[in-house]
Amino acid sequence: MLIHNQSGRRYPVHFEKLKLIEIRQEMNSWEENFDWTSYFKADDHSNIQVYKMTIQNQTRIEGAIALEIREDHIYIHLIESAPHNRKGKIFDLVGEHLIAFACWQRNTGYRRKCC
Repeated sequence: MLIHNQSGRRYPVHFEKLKLIEIRQEMNSWEENFDWTSYFKADDHSNIQVYKMTIQNQTRIEGAIALEIREDHIYIHLIESAPHNRKGKIFDLVGEHLIAFACWQRNTGYRRKCC
C-alpha cells in the first residue's frame, strides 16, 4: 500500500497495462528524457510490457514501469514515479511497489489485482 505523506493513510494500488494515449494525455509533465512512447513504436520492443500504477479505483498514474520477462530474470527497461511523488512527494513507497510488481510478475505472471 502507498502511504500518503501528510495523513499517513494507506492506499491499495492497482496495476494495469499502460496505453499510448495515456502517455500523451497524462504523462506529458513527466521526465522529458524518458521516452515511454518508444515501447509502443518498434517491433524490437514486442517482449516489453509497460504498466501503470494507480491508487485502487482512481485514475491518476502514480508510477510506471517497462519490463521484460526473460528466461532466467526480469529486465527493467524504465521505471518512474510521477512528478508529484518525487520532490515534496504525495505518496511514499511508489518505487518500492514498482520493483515489487516486477518481481511478482516474474514469479506469478500478470493478474489484474495486487498489493
